[in-house]
Amino acid sequence: MKILIPFAVAIFFCTASFGQNKDKIESFKIAFITQKLNLSSDEAQKFWPIFNEMQSAIKQSRQSSKTDKPVNDMSEDEAARFIKESLDAEQKEYQAKQNAYNKFKGVISSKKIAMLRQVEREFKEEMLKKMQEKREMKRNRMMNDN
Repeated sequence: MKILIPFAVAIFFCTASFGQNKDKIESFKIAFITQKLNLSSDEAQKFWPIFNEMQSAIKQSRQSSKTDKPVNDMSEDEAARFIKESLDAEQKEYQAKQNAYNKFKGVISSKKIAMLRQVEREFKEEMLKKMQEKREMKRNRMMNDN
C-alpha cells in the first residue's frame, strides 16, 4: 500500500505534465499556422473549426487501421484484412481533406489553402527540431552531472 500511493501520484503528475505539453504543442501549432498563413481574426475564427474537424477525422481514420500485430505474424487473411482497412483509412483521410478544402474555399484564399500543406510540413519540422534540441540539452545535462 505504501508503494502504491507514491506510484499513483507519480503517474498522475506524469500524465498531467503530458497533457500540458500536448496543450502547449496545440497552442504553438495554432499560433504557427495562423501566423504563417497570415490569417485575419475573422479568417482564423472560421478556419480553425474546419481545420480541427479535418484533423479529428484524419486521426479517427488512422486509429481505425492501426494494429498491434506485426505483419510477419499475420496470416494471409489477416494481412488481406489489414491492407483493406489501411486503404479504407487512406480513402477516409483523403475524403476528410477534400471536404475541408472545399469548406476552406469560402473562408480563405486559394493561395492560403495551397500554402497550408507546406506550413503543416514546416510545423512538423519545427517540432522535430525542438524535440532534438531538448533531447540534446538533456544529454548534455546528464554528461555534465557525471
